Amino acid sequence: MEPATRILRIPPTSFLKSCVICKQTHVSCTQCSRCPTYFQVMCAARAGHSMELHYLEKSGSQITKKLIYCADHRLDWFPLSTCFNSLLQSHVQSRFVKSIA
Repeated sequence: MEPATRILRIPPTSFLKSCVICKQTHVSCTQCSRCPTYFQVMCAARAGHSMELHYLEKSGSQITKKLIYCADHRLDWFPLSTCFNSLLQSHVQSRFVKSIA
């Protein structure tokens, strides 16, 4: 685990927000990237919320942009993977049927 850095950069107002998952206010909350919903990062991880990391290079230095989403806006990749798997399976079966015929 990496050491915690930049703790003093956390805005004091984030400690006043109430987590929508555990309803507590004594820990710093973060906001959904798409709406005004606040929650603790650990609560969000346990609840299955999603997070994206985007790596950018600007003026020779690497910048990491973190996006985190609430339950209403989380990214749901399951339907996409299901669609892809069924498409791949039908493609393989059609090639197999053509090779037998």
